[in-house]
Amino acid sequence: MINAVKRRWQWFFSAIAATSILSSLRNSMSLARSSFYDNNDPESSPPSCFRAREDSVPRLMRGTSYLNPPVINLGMPKIGSTSLQHFFACAGYGASHWWCGRGTHCARCIQDSVKHGLPPFQKCKGSGPMYSQIDGSGMGGKMYFPQVELLDEIVRAYPNATFFLTFRSMDGWYRSISKWKPNKINKNMKSLKDRMAGANITGLPVGSDGLESFADFFCNHVRRVREVVPRDRLVEIDIEDQRRTGPLLSDIFDIDEECWIQTNANPKLLRNNATGENGDRLSETLRTNVISDTVRGKAKIRGKGGVMRKNPTYDASIEASLLQKKKKTAQKLRSG
Repeated sequence: MINAVKRRWQWFFSAIAATSILSSLRNSMSLARSSFYDNNDPESSPPSCFRAREDSVPRLMRGTSYLNPPVINLGMPKIGSTSLQHFFACAGYGASHWWCGRGTHCARCIQDSVKHGLPPFQKCKGSGPMYSQIDGSGMGGKMYFPQVELLDEIVRAYPNATFFLTFRSMDGWYRSISKWKPNKINKNMKSLKDRMAGANITGLPVGSDGLESFADFFCNHVRRVREVVPRDRLVEIDIEDQRRTGPLLSDIFDIDEECWIQTNANPKLLRNNATGENGDRLSETLRTNVISDTVRGKAKIRGKGGVMRKNPTYDASIEASLLQKKKKTAQKLRSG
């Protein structure tokens, strides 16, 4: 009887010890996971390649001196490219979106430049120096993604450039590219998702479908960009974090915070998801703030503290050339 009681107590204490060991193991595994997963994501979320890194730009480098052209967005379409163009154009900088000059897609002139052994943006005339979306119709007519296919060439040619990497929730991005078509005239054109899936983009096999496939493609692209681009040249922003993104960009580039507005949103999704003051503001933006794909810069910029001249290191040669042509045209008209 006594031996039986002893065995029961031994079993009881052994069970407690085993439970303690298992608990310690779970805690260790949790700590290990916390360095790999972003705690801001849901419990089942993928690694932090789906979220912008905090303070991607060191605070000591923030200010007007940080804007070193060209400014190139390496992110994916439908993740804030129009908003980026609006931000810099609003401030007075030349900004291109999808089109790089009249009748030329950025993707095509970049591809053509590299093909001829030139710096990637050499043949992109009358555009920049801010390139908010560089993917588009390539030389073969299919969608082409220079930020994927020519990432090394771009960073090597412009080592001191300012690069962007934009983020949003993957389910939101996938819904957006699944429903997005250029306009009502091209209503029979395939969705952006299907066009991407048929473009034979490196990392996105032809025929890819489903959120998981596109999320893997996005994640791998983010990891590669972070490996190739120095951290102090890479600005990461979450376009859905309206409270933080505007002040962050204003702080980094010394541009009026009011220039940051999320634009070019899917109108149907916007109506369904927008609420309160922010939602009203976005809806108003869709109605009134439609801007050209190529915006010429100005001599002064809209800074945090008011209107001011551009940084002396800013290369405005493209804008100066355009201004000179405009003056010559005006002189001819007057003399004629």
